[in-house]
Amino acid sequence: MILELGKYAVTGNQMKSIEEAAVKHYSLKIADLMEVAGKAIADKIKKNKKWKKILVISGKGNNGGDGMVCARFLKESKREVRIELLSKEDNLPSLVWQNLQKAEAKGIKISEMPALKKVSSDLRWADVVVDGIFGFGFKDRLKGYYGQVVEEINESNKPVIAIDIPTGVDASTGKVSGKAVRAKSTVTFTCPKIGCLIYPGMLYAGNIDVVNIGIPFQAVDKKITCLLTDPEECANLIPHRRINSHKKSVGKVLVIAGSQGMTGAAVLACRSALRTGAGTVVLACPEGLNQIFEIKLTETMTRPLSQTEEGTISPNAIDTVIEMSKDFDVILIGPGLSLNKETKVFIRAIIKKANMPIVIDADGLNALSESPGILLKRNIETIITPHPGELGRLLKISADEIQKDRLKWAKEAYRKLNAVTILKGERSLITEKNHTVINLSGNPGLSTAGTGDVLAGMIASLWAQGVPAFQAGILGTYLHGIAADIAVEELTEWGLLAGDVLKHIPKAIKRLLEYKVS
Repeated sequence: MILELGKYAVTGNQMKSIEEAAVKHYSLKIADLMEVAGKAIADKIKKNKKWKKILVISGKGNNGGDGMVCARFLKESKREVRIELLSKEDNLPSLVWQNLQKAEAKGIKISEMPALKKVSSDLRWADVVVDGIFGFGFKDRLKGYYGQVVEEINESNKPVIAIDIPTGVDASTGKVSGKAVRAKSTVTFTCPKIGCLIYPGMLYAGNIDVVNIGIPFQAVDKKITCLLTDPEECANLIPHRRINSHKKSVGKVLVIAGSQGMTGAAVLACRSALRTGAGTVVLACPEGLNQIFEIKLTETMTRPLSQTEEGTISPNAIDTVIEMSKDFDVILIGPGLSLNKETKVFIRAIIKKANMPIVIDADGLNALSESPGILLKRNIETIITPHPGELGRLLKISADEIQKDRLKWAKEAYRKLNAVTILKGERSLITEKNHTVINLSGNPGLSTAGTGDVLAGMIASLWAQGVPAFQAGILGTYLHGIAADIAVEELTEWGLLAGDVLKHIPKAIKRLLEYKVS
């Protein structure tokens, strides 16, 4: 659950620049910002009447100072508070030291570099823990004493409120190299940190509260390149329907999909394109499956193509498809096409020769992974929709490497492949040359076969309706997540099927239209 998010997410370095700009150009003082931040954390804790004993664990940086301010405000509200300082007092910067002295003057018990037994004892005493050990500047691997303290925190199973970002999580990438605090919630300031929002950091952040501590919007660096999906922004991307619209004026999509055993992928892609508003959808499929598709797809026209001995689309169909494609706005290629070698030749030829917008998904990406350089030669925009395994094959690295730094590799995909990239998964990322968008809709129920085919159809549909490629990726991904969110309200995450997401696309559009500015 994300609360009160702004439209931007920042790296650790960007947040540092924002704070420096606030001090330099707007006469703000770090001491004042620290006071507001600490009070905001205390206010959050005070809302829970059951939290009477609070343990603040502080490092020597500004996060530790925020924790000390928080402790002071909690003490003033008659809560029992203890501070564990994971540093020698004489190592503290002046501002942090001053706040430690103020806390001590209030009668708060302070333990300097406590032994692990003391940490464990205080954790058993506490109702809630405040993590102020490391902040957004952390880029290392937790080890030694700090790692042991974090292990004690996690093993205590006490609710943790993290200041700005859980200790051990890289604020810029979400990377967790060793141990990290598992927080119940994170109170972050001015802008959410990217590391809290994407995998794996998102697993540690819990609920996120974004607090305005007084830094003016003008101080937020205009060069920030990571944005968040926003309902109003996305609603205004929904294409307008003119009163004289007809089936050929609101988007024509050619879907190239399907093989023996994988007809469902083609059906889901076609139906989702129609449900998202495309006026005409035609499925190009192996001729041996045409009769099946004629039965399964009422509103979609079919075009049977030459097939291989395995019943997949043959390279003999290349010229036919190239000529056929001239009547369409967008091609979607890949869902359920198989890994047949001859079909891979066909796929690569279509990507290379079709002088028109193409969305590449699933087996289209698998075929492309053998010759990804084809994309660099295309003069018209391309959208690719890989999951981590598919992107790993395209970039010649493992899926595990992709997952360790999803933001980095999503950007690298655009740079190396010259394609708008939707990296699917926990908080899908939509990337183009200058910007990355983190999608905030959706839920774990999407972890089921076929949901990617639905997404590909939605994106192709929106692009065909005139939404620019990058924006079509943003809107399609956001609507896809909303449809899943609506569906699980009725079905739960365990019972969700790809067809349920498809069924709820119109409801997702309707819900988003409520935010549209006329």
